[in-house]
Amino acid sequence: MSRTYNPRMRTFVRSLIIGADAEPSFDSWRRYAEGRWGQDEADVVLRAMQSALTAANLGAPNPIAQEFFDLVRDRSVFGRLESLRRVPFGVRMMSMVTGSTGYWVGESNPKPVSKPTLSGSSLKTAKVAGLVVQTKEALQRGGNVAEDAIIRDMQGAVTDVWDLAFLDATNAGVADERPASITNGAPTIASTGDAVADIGALIAAFDGDLSAAAFITDPKTAAQLALANGGTAFPDAGPRGGSLVGLPLITSRTSPRDTNGGQIALVDASGIAAADEGLRMSVSNQATLQMRDDPEDTATTAVSLFQTNSVAFLAEVVVNWEVQREGSVAVLTGADYPQGELIMEAKRKIGTAYQEALLGLSNQVSRIRRESSTDEVTVDAYLIQDDRFICIEASIAGREAWVPLEIGVEGWNEARRARLIHEASTVVRKRLDLEKFTAAYVQAQVGKVIDAYR
Repeated sequence: MSRTYNPRMRTFVRSLIIGADAEPSFDSWRRYAEGRWGQDEADVVLRAMQSALTAANLGAPNPIAQEFFDLVRDRSVFGRLESLRRVPFGVRMMSMVTGSTGYWVGESNPKPVSKPTLSGSSLKTAKVAGLVVQTKEALQRGGNVAEDAIIRDMQGAVTDVWDLAFLDATNAGVADERPASITNGAPTIASTGDAVADIGALIAAFDGDLSAAAFITDPKTAAQLALANGGTAFPDAGPRGGSLVGLPLITSRTSPRDTNGGQIALVDASGIAAADEGLRMSVSNQATLQMRDDPEDTATTAVSLFQTNSVAFLAEVVVNWEVQREGSVAVLTGADYPQGELIMEAKRKIGTAYQEALLGLSNQVSRIRRESSTDEVTVDAYLIQDDRFICIEASIAGREAWVPLEIGVEGWNEARRARLIHEASTVVRKRLDLEKFTAAYVQAQVGKVIDAYR
């Protein structure tokens, strides 16, 4: 599926391309833009670039970069936690460790003084940087495809490192460089392998405001939760998010997951102070880069952008955060629920035709049962129509219900016959048990209604 970016995003990227590939003068910018995108689009891009230059001269944020920053922030977990406590950088604030308490007071009695526990705190500026390299040939000839790639790569480069630092429990932070993750040092419990029990235990370990909380995990763990207990435990969950037990579920591909399973965090964002200050962009075709994610490794061979005819785009987001109220985060580790995946795999192997056959058989048996009020059912399976089809038959109250099934590539043998009888018997009996339970429940509820009028 292709993604369509709004015109402002494309204008932003085109302004970067002009800065990277044209001479540094307004006349050169105009000639480049008109030759590549036409006069109308050139006017739009150049007006945006003039606006950015004016803002820079006044010390204001770049307006077109700000829109790109909003897009990056909205994609990050940080941006999707709506109740984060937004604060300015470098301003000392009072962090409330324990809250105030109200009291009932009798008439003429003195009013008790509530004493919240406070501590001073401030957030220093820190930066998340994303570096994307493109060849000049791709910029000059790639058209919208290259422009979309720049948008996508810069979004991913910044958002992924932002989310990983925010969520990785092993990130204890680095002074004056990177904040500790919100999960670092949080109460942590290990998964039992039972999704429902695990979510219950995570909630029990959580000491924040549950009404303001959200779950955060990776897409695979979220998909496993959605399939847990046959899809009945958390029907509103999915790899793109949703909800768990009525609380928002946020997914990020950088939420930690290893061979032991995923991490599920329960977060009260109102207990977390957060600050961000927009985006800074740089473009260069002259720099020398170490093409790896560990620039401190001096053994790495440096690559010249000039020699390789390449351009580097550097995006820096100024951001910081701090958990200021104890108990605002709890973490579950090793979350892995493969039974949901096994159920889906089994359904794929059985096939839609078999599922429909079992459903049709259970429907027929249900109708007969309602007419006869008997629960004794026997099931058989045998070949019909010159051994080209299988008949799955259920006998109840002297009547037969049956459905045909193509023999398929699996063929026919006693093992398959026994399996079909067992599976069809299980489906039919569970259907009848469910109907008996439903009938008894309805009868009891109707009885309560009637009792009210005695």
